[in-house]
Amino acid sequence: MTDLAPFEGLLAEYFEISRGELAAKSVSDPYGSVHVDVGIIRQEVRRSDFLVSGLVYDVATGTVEVVIPPTA
Repeated sequence: MTDLAPFEGLLAEYFEISRGELAAKSVSDPYGSVHVDVGIIRQEVRRSDFLVSGLVYDVATGTVEVVIPPTA
């Protein structure tokens, strides 16, 4: 997604939002984006038997970093 950050029109269309709302998606910040996405998932899935976590995968090194640990 970070490669698409300069193409605001395409991103806004993809997310079905206005260009002004793109900043809230944190497209150019993988860690911020994980926080946004996990927040949305937590709002939509309200079941105690699901664990939600947020991870960032580094394509250069192959490492995975836990940004938000698993929580119900």
